[in-house]
Amino acid sequence: MIINGNRRLIRVSGISPIQEQEILDFLQGAVYACCASKPNGWFSARDFLGAGNSDWGDIPLQALHNKHRLSGKSYVKARDLAGKEAGKLLKRVIANELHKNFDTIVAKRIRQYKLV
Repeated sequence: MIINGNRRLIRVSGISPIQEQEILDFLQGAVYACCASKPNGWFSARDFLGAGNSDWGDIPLQALHNKHRLSGKSYVKARDLAGKEAGKLLKRVIANELHKNFDTIVAKRIRQYKLV
């Protein structure tokens, strides 16, 4: 649950309910792993979905990228839009978390979360 900061959630469209649930489940696992590895630190979707973790070929997030590619976007633009949507879905995972509380801020145009 988000206890401090912006709580507004934005829907992501263009993927099936099953794909969305698979993405949410994947992101929840990533949040749990991130909280276990740095329980007092800030994290963002970029920490576990970008840089060295940007090959989404075998994870549910590929559905977001595929959606934008099928609509005619370039590879780079599709990756950018998919990353933003992944961030929106991450926020929903954190907002719906019943057993952990999070603070949220925007730093350098990136939404970050911290377990409190």
